[in-house]
Amino acid sequence: KRPTIIHMVTWSPHFKTKSGDYDTKELEAQSRKKILGGHQLSTGCVTKVKNLSQNSELISVRPYNRSVLWLDGTNSLGKAKVGGSVGAYGDCQHFCMPGPTDEIARALEWLTIQTIAS
Repeated sequence: KRPTIIHMVTWSPHFKTKSGDYDTKELEAQSRKKILGGHQLSTGCVTKVKNLSQNSELISVRPYNRSVLWLDGTNSLGKAKVGGSVGAYGDCQHFCMPGPTDEIARALEWLTIQTIAS
């Protein structure tokens, strides 16, 4: 019997860029504008981003995996990210703990049990 692969589609980052991704050039340009304007760069995360990376990842893995854990709705959880005071531009990739990551772990556990039972 072939092993079953469970793929968890990654959640979207929430940086203050056009795509929401960590884009050093765009973040540095924003930082320079803020400094020149006499304002400090806010390192908070945006609340909602388009989940383009999730959609393209889901499309690319779906034909190869029987079980895919897709975390719909995480693109609007920017306020649950670590945010400012971490690094030069904040941490808009990782969720605070406890938080959504705990629910993700429960969903992955359930999917694993269902896959083993089938």
